[in-house]
Amino acid sequence: MTTARSEPVARWQPWSCLLVLALVAGLAALRGRPPAPAAADAPATEFSAARARAVLERIVGDQAPHGVGTPANAAVRERIVAELEGLGLTVERQAAFSCRGIVCAPVVNVLAEVPGREADGPIVLLTSHYDSVHAGPGVADDLHGVALGIETARALLAADPPRHPVRLLIDEGEEVGLLGAAAFVDRHPDLHRVGVVVNAEARGTSGTSSMFETSSGNRALVAAHAAAVTRPQATSLAQEIYARMPNDTDLTVFREAGRAGLNFAFVGEVGWYHTPLDDLAHLDLGSVQHQGDHVLATVRALASGPLPLPTTEDAVFGDVLGLGIIAWPASWAEAVPLGLLAVLAVLAAVAARRRGLRPWRLGLGPVAIVGGVVLTAVLAFVAAWLVSTAHGEPIPAHANPLPLRLGLWGLAVGVALVLAGRLGRAARPLELALGISMSWAVVAWILAVTAPGASVVLCVPLGGAVLGLGWALSGPRREHAGLLLASVLLVAQWATMALTLEDVFGLGDAPVVAIPIAVAVTGILPAAMAPAGRGRGPLVAVGVVTVVALAVAAVVPVYDARRPRRIALVHYDDRAQGAARLVALAADALPPSVREAGALSEDAHPVLPWTGRPMHEGPAVPRDEPAPELVAVEGGAPGDPRHVRARLRSRRGADRAVVLLPRADVHGVWVEGRPVDTASDGRLLVFGLPPGGVILDLELSAHGAVEATVIDCASGIPSSSQAVVEARDAADAMTFQWGDVGCIGTRVVL
Repeated sequence: MTTARSEPVARWQPWSCLLVLALVAGLAALRGRPPAPAAADAPATEFSAARARAVLERIVGDQAPHGVGTPANAAVRERIVAELEGLGLTVERQAAFSCRGIVCAPVVNVLAEVPGREADGPIVLLTSHYDSVHAGPGVADDLHGVALGIETARALLAADPPRHPVRLLIDEGEEVGLLGAAAFVDRHPDLHRVGVVVNAEARGTSGTSSMFETSSGNRALVAAHAAAVTRPQATSLAQEIYARMPNDTDLTVFREAGRAGLNFAFVGEVGWYHTPLDDLAHLDLGSVQHQGDHVLATVRALASGPLPLPTTEDAVFGDVLGLGIIAWPASWAEAVPLGLLAVLAVLAAVAARRRGLRPWRLGLGPVAIVGGVVLTAVLAFVAAWLVSTAHGEPIPAHANPLPLRLGLWGLAVGVALVLAGRLGRAARPLELALGISMSWAVVAWILAVTAPGASVVLCVPLGGAVLGLGWALSGPRREHAGLLLASVLLVAQWATMALTLEDVFGLGDAPVVAIPIAVAVTGILPAAMAPAGRGRGPLVAVGVVTVVALAVAAVVPVYDARRPRRIALVHYDDRAQGAARLVALAADALPPSVREAGALSEDAHPVLPWTGRPMHEGPAVPRDEPAPELVAVEGGAPGDPRHVRARLRSRRGADRAVVLLPRADVHGVWVEGRPVDTASDGRLLVFGLPPGGVILDLELSAHGAVEATVIDCASGIPSSSQAVVEARDAADAMTFQWGDVGCIGTRVVL
């Protein structure tokens, strides 16, 4: 029974919940920021982002885009070689014509080795790539990884030699299809010596460094990493998610070759990823420092221990606010949540005996979870739609995400407060807290069965919940504090996840970001159920903040000069059709001013023959340049299949080419002797096309001539279409990915 003396305390309990939520979420956000960069005079055996920045400035040159096989990339390569030789390292160049899937290119990998005491034994392979996309200089993706590798080598050389050699593989062709890594795996004689691979990547130009992927059987790898680093960010949930995404890095090639490895990346300002703004000015040196600290410590630990590591079992693992990594064998994945559920059941039994808990009211736990998550997701969708409609844009926020982010948090907290008031009429706070925790334990067990690595994001917070609920049961005066304590890890873990998902996906997928916010807020729901907490004060305050935040989100610009929209232009001269067109590929909405400048179609639809991506098209002036050629140099005699050898060449010096063949007529394709999957896809892409072209060996159907479409592309579009470029620049937009390109296509008969 609540007495008059306890009423003032109860009245402030909902406010204390909001305070704890704000403090814990704020702490999680602060812990999610990278550390300060170490100065150039940091100890020689440590990683210094300032020293790495100096290396980066030297190798990036004029910050021009440098795609695979281009003269600009060759210049970057020579500057990298000079840096390695400046450390006294012997440099090896591995030149190869590499193909993977339907993509081919000539590549040159750069290798250098820091000696180890066991010179002929297994090596630690530290990988990065030096080619960029054609739209930008690729400073974060991945010249930062190159500079990081060079600074890591310098730090290793400044200390006693490690047990195992550490070899740097700085490869070419990652952006177009992991071609440099494939060349190493396919043809380098030292593949058998690779004991473990450590890869450094980036998606965006800022953010904390995360160890987001490992090879299978990772328990020993995770243990080595966890013991080595001081501020980890790693979770097996990321591994589960990444394995289900269509993304690849160089580590993919090594995993497919059976090599153990770890993948590191920082993720932040993803709107600058693969754009001209991936440059020195926008690179966060704190991110480089965090990544360098992770990589150097992990490489040093791996090079000092036994190799190869055992790969018999996976781990379920996750960091706790960067303070350390908690891990257990994957074979325990189901036992851990079941054990937590059993402990919670014991606490419920104690509560029934000591505090009169009514067991049937534990069933309100899943009601609170489902209600909170579903209502928040629906409201987030509606709010994002309203903001998008107000802007006339398909996404609600990009350049100024803070108001919408605050609005999503407000919606989640408001839903929780409403549920607290409603459920408070049917259950006591402790009953609801135990019901929610036991429900999350069941969800964790389901995750352990279906995606074991994902269960960590509930099991670790549930460990904190057990401690908090135990404290709440130790006496009535400790109940509220115990309930708040039980919520801390859940709020911290899932607030961090919400920020991470926002970094990766943006707020265009508002419900995706809102769901982890809703999960975090379920932690404070029971503590907000104090008798006097049924008042409207906290709910009104949250409602006002939410409405104001969403109103601001509806008026601040979605894009601006600092965070522009992304629009790539393609001038396609189709000689077979006798017409040219200008095409706009808009990752974000196409502004009316750009559409009008190029007389582009209002609706986007597939236009270009080599891709099915929807684009806006308009008329263009044909180019006065020769079309590419695919000329048979031998073969073609009747047979089943027919064998044709042909030369693919750009007569205007373009560095990219596409060949489209009817799949039904193609039995096999080889480029410079390397097999490709054109027979299953109908496409062949060649980057870094040499001036003399490349030789294709084709196995074609015997029933008659085969018609092929041949296209070459070069960076830049003709002056006749520059008005569209100017309109794009004026509309706070920039090119991205492969940049603005001019392509010429023709048809040939083989």
